[in-house]
Amino acid sequence: MGSRAIACCILLSLFSVALAEYVDVRVRGVDLKNKTLINAVKAFNTIRIRIGGSLQDQIIYNFGYGVKDCNQIVKDGSGPFLFRGGCLQPKRWDEIYEFFNQTQAKLLFGLNALHGKKADPKDKILWVGDWDAKNARDLMEYTISKGYPVESYELGNKLCGSGVGARIEA
Repeated sequence: MGSRAIACCILLSLFSVALAEYVDVRVRGVDLKNKTLINAVKAFNTIRIRIGGSLQDQIIYNFGYGVKDCNQIVKDGSGPFLFRGGCLQPKRWDEIYEFFNQTQAKLLFGLNALHGKKADPKDKILWVGDWDAKNARDLMEYTISKGYPVESYELGNKLCGSGVGARIEA
C-alpha cells in the first residue's frame, strides 16, 4: 500500500458578501490567534488558503505613500455587490503572516485588479481603464521586505467572460 498526498484548499474571503451582514467570517473578523483554528489548519499538513473572493478587487492596501483613502468596507448600494471601500492595514497583514507561519499553510492571495479602473457608464459590470499596479506593488514590496512567503498571487476574481459582479476586457 502506498501513500497518497491529499491537497486541500480553503477560501478565506477578504469580505464575505453573502454573510457580511450576519456573521463576521471575513479576514478582518477572524481570530487568527485562536488555537482551535490554528490546530485545525495544521491538521491538514499540506493546505493552501486563498485569501480573496468577490470583493478582493476593490480592497486598498494601506502600504506605501500613494494611498490617499483607505476606508473600511460599507454596504451602500454602490460598487460591485453593492459594497464600497475596503482597507487592508499592515498590522492585519502581519497577523495574517503570523498565522501562516504557525500553521505552515501556503498562501494564495487575490490582488485588487480593479484598482484604478472605473465602471463603464453603459455597462455597470464592465470596468475600463488601466490597472493601477502601484498599490499591489507596495503590498508586495512590504511583503518581501518582511520575508513573508506567498505561494502565488491571483490578479482579479472571476473577471473573465460575463464576470460575477465585475468584468474586464483583455
